Amino acid sequence: MSVVQQARQGLGDALRRRSIHKHRSRIGWQDAPRYSRYLARAQRAFAGDPPALAPGLDAALAEFRRDGATSFVTSDTTAIARRMFEQVRQRESGGETIWADDTEERGQHNYIGDVWRDFPEIEGLFTGELGAFLQHYFSA
Repeated sequence: MSVVQQARQGLGDALRRRSIHKHRSRIGWQDAPRYSRYLARAQRAFAGDPPALAPGLDAALAEFRRDGATSFVTSDTTAIARRMFEQVRQRESGGETIWADDTEERGQHNYIGDVWRDFPEIEGLFTGELGAFLQHYFSA
């Protein structure tokens, strides 16, 4: 790698780290300011209080605020995941191809299809406990 390439790589890495720290997003240093402006507008437009959090989600919210990542499992999220898993199993057992081959040897097989149409349960996550969690976190 040439000196110029090393300098570009170093600058790119610095811009990426600064953007993640400033905007708390990994969407890229070029798009992050637009994201932050959108979030600020959404927060100003948010009226009222967010919905109540399910029991135990306040700890997950605190962890997300502290670490930028968390995990939570509730009876609602478990039920939605089980329904989606059962649909995948049924489609696979019927011989349907629903996973794209991993052409880049990353160990990933991407879903073929429109996840929003094929799994309307996902909307339930965002209108339910996950939605409340996100409204509390983003205040929007």
